[in-house]
Amino acid sequence: MTILAAIASCLASVIMDFAYGEIGALSTWNLSLFMIARFVGSIFFAGVTAYYLVKVLEATGVTNLVRPVSNKDYAELD
Repeated sequence: MTILAAIASCLASVIMDFAYGEIGALSTWNLSLFMIARFVGSIFFAGVTAYYLVKVLEATGVTNLVRPVSNKDYAELD
């Protein structure tokens, strides 16, 4: 699921660059290099890195500080 979010962020950033007129001034080789770098960077940072960061946080128990363990915890908040 994080890979899909990374691809969506890549497409959104390309659309924003097109709206600001930054893509139209690039030559063909530069545009292809830009698109490849944007696509690979988005998948790496927003997808793979985020996935493994959550896995490491779950292994250390940090996510238990944010996520309640049982329904009793919810009842205590009322």
